Amino acid sequence: MKFWLGTLMAVMALGTTACGDDEGETSGGGGGDGSRTSAILALTGDETSGSTVYDSSCGNSSCHGPDGSGSASNARDLNTVVPTIGDERLVEVIIDGVSANGGVMPGLGNQLDDQDIADVVAYSRATFDP
Repeated sequence: MKFWLGTLMAVMALGTTACGDDEGETSGGGGGDGSRTSAILALTGDETSGSTVYDSSCGNSSCHGPDGSGSASNARDLNTVVPTIGDERLVEVIIDGVSANGGVMPGLGNQLDDQDIADVVAYSRATFDP
């Protein structure tokens, strides 16, 4: 039992450090097995719907805020982060969340459906990566 637990913990540690595209960020595993991420990337996102989802999930003052700057919290500035990462990484971060630089963004994969996430990606690209 100890062997399997140790092996599992080692695999999890490798998985979280391998995904760190952004200044030491780590996530919970890249959107599960990747099939959900692929399914989301195959959808067409709607930025208007994404704006609504963003405002209710991320746009409050304790998160990134309406302008994405995160100025009222310790959240990363989406105006500088979103242009530097690909859609796959953006989907993974939305699903799994991120721990970095003393801050924590919770994963929203259990709260948002695939279309919601595709919509937030479309909104993020249109708004924070013009």
